[in-house]
Amino acid sequence: MDKNALTVQLAGVAISFVCCLPFPSWAGSNIAAVLFDAGSGLSGEDKQEVSESLPLTLRRGRIESSMPECANQPANPKVKVISLDSDIPVVVVQGGNACTSGMTGQSVWIVAKTNSKWRLVMDVPALFQGLHFASVHAYPSVYLSGRSHCDRNVWAYSKDPGQYEYQGSFFQDGSPCTP
Repeated sequence: MDKNALTVQLAGVAISFVCCLPFPSWAGSNIAAVLFDAGSGLSGEDKQEVSESLPLTLRRGRIESSMPECANQPANPKVKVISLDSDIPVVVVQGGNACTSGMTGQSVWIVAKTNSKWRLVMDVPALFQGLHFASVHAYPSVYLSGRSHCDRNVWAYSKDPGQYEYQGSFFQDGSPCTP
């Protein structure tokens, strides 16, 4: 098992994230070359477009937030490319730090290809728990956790406005929870 891997299992589906650090020396200033490995299944053009959609930048050989006030603090992103049932490619990125993501120290960014263009459809400071594949508009629901006593915060894709929206919080047994 890769020491930089993070695996999350939900409903029998294991999703592994592999951290892209340490950075390859050949990456130069190309953030896409640092974020994605050769086996991602995305074209070079897609990798570049996804990278440009994220609130991240490459500075001095490491990935950081593109927010100037968070410069010099690594974001340590972990990336996973997922092909959904309808062959819609989705890129899930978990990363961040206290400056970018508050007390959770992590954010979840989801970039999806819609109408032949990659765009950011989720940007939430939280910890990624997994995906629930009872799809809404061909996208899975996303389970997140944060700084509350609730076990699961559920986000679902909404065609209008074309991004993920908060649906509610729940305890482990499925009963509603107020964060």
